[in-house]
Amino acid sequence: MPFNISFKIGTHLVWFDYFRTLIVRVLSTARTGYFYTTQRLRLGPKLAMMKYDPVVKQRVLFVESRKTKK
Repeated sequence: MPFNISFKIGTHLVWFDYFRTLIVRVLSTARTGYFYTTQRLRLGPKLAMMKYDPVVKQRVLFVESRKTKK
């Protein structure tokens, strides 16, 4: 489970943030409604990947459509 850790070095408070990833939904561009959920870095670019769509029975482009709740 993600959590924050902080500790003090001298007079500075140091935070280690473990919320670096997002869970996102990637949707088929074949407009079949099929989707995968996957993780990506919070500060990274939006996902686009070639994956198998079982509705059309071939590999198609999947693009990030929205973020899901973590």
